[in-house]
Amino acid sequence: MENDHILTAAQFDGYNPRKDGSFTLRFVTGEKSPEDVANFVRAYNKFGYLHFKTESELTPEEIKMLGELKTEFYDTPKTKSDRLRNVLHQVWKKVSNKGHEEFGSFYEHEMERIIQFFKDKLPPV
Repeated sequence: MENDHILTAAQFDGYNPRKDGSFTLRFVTGEKSPEDVANFVRAYNKFGYLHFKTESELTPEEIKMLGELKTEFYDTPKTKSDRLRNVLHQVWKKVSNKGHEEFGSFYEHEMERIIQFFKDKLPPV
């Protein structure tokens, strides 16, 4: 049965800020069993929550709190703009590139078309 969580001791090893204000975090664990490694592989690129507590064991209350986290607000970890870009990429690849050999060119063209569509709905100034 596939685990839906990873709970392990780890050392916070570093971070990198990203342009969008988010962070890439790096943790180092001790040696892991093949089952633990499989859990990491299954969790790759999935959305979840990270709870990091320094120096002490998790209390029963903290473990209960972690089990009660609700994720309904986060149906997808992707932003709406990421989702639109991915859909446009699929259109470019599988439906029609509209004469654009590079996706970047297609993306710029389609985004301008979408922006103009909504600008045309604005009342005159």
